[in-house]
Amino acid sequence: MAKLLQKPCFRRIAHYQSATYAAFSPTNYRYYFDGMKRLSAALPELEPNFPNSVFACLTINFGPKTRTHIHTDSKNTPHGMCAITSCGKFNYKLGGHLVLWDLNLVIEFPPGCTILIPSALLLHSNIGIQPNETRYSITQYTAGGIWRWLDGGGRAEEKIRLSDPVEFKRVQERKAGRREEVLKMFATLDEIAALTVTK
Repeated sequence: MAKLLQKPCFRRIAHYQSATYAAFSPTNYRYYFDGMKRLSAALPELEPNFPNSVFACLTINFGPKTRTHIHTDSKNTPHGMCAITSCGKFNYKLGGHLVLWDLNLVIEFPPGCTILIPSALLLHSNIGIQPNETRYSITQYTAGGIWRWLDGGGRAEEKIRLSDPVEFKRVQERKAGRREEVLKMFATLDEIAALTVTK
């Protein structure tokens, strides 16, 4: 796997996914960027999947007919985006569509395209492809547990509960306002437009 991740084609996709995240969800991107710095400081021996990627985790679905059933990625960061790039050789008009069940959307998802979705929140799946076609996917994301571990000073919540009741209380209090805090991390269309308009 390490050899595969060194290939320029994979690095280009990974960097494009991060750049797309920066363009369409700048506050979340900054949170991830800062989080990767914190993770690197806490675990300097940890080697990221890709240099310059803001995502901590990677899944490559090798196919040859990658298809997902209806699911959410419940262990991913709820307010974060999952960057998915579709690969392979298939007729995207006939198959490989991304289905976002909660939004009643079926989206054509051609090979070489990337999409960002909050995969922990939205039910999603893919439509199958034709018999002699191939479909793969490259997905980057960050597991929610990584943030909890970082916020706990490199300790799991259960360990904090057992060893440091004062800190555990602080962690619980922080959770109470977390929802409002993370909702502000999503960008509106107006915010995205304001960032992209040239003067």
